[in-house]
Amino acid sequence: MTVKRRRAPQPAAETLPLVLLTDVEDLGPRGAVVEVDLDRASELETASSARRATDLDLSIAGKRPAKPS
Repeated sequence: MTVKRRRAPQPAAETLPLVLLTDVEDLGPRGAVVEVDLDRASELETASSARRATDLDLSIAGKRPAKPS
């Protein structure tokens, strides 16, 4: 009998890109795209001060190249 091994889960990214929904003193003004560690991202999302950045947000901010259409 052959046993298949499951792959170990990939480690989570250490930072997460967010769009600020309010001015955050040490990060920037509302609308800024910032990368923060996962704990800080969780705090900001819970407080409704930020949301996760989409690919469109990142391309507008110049953080990632836009995908060809």
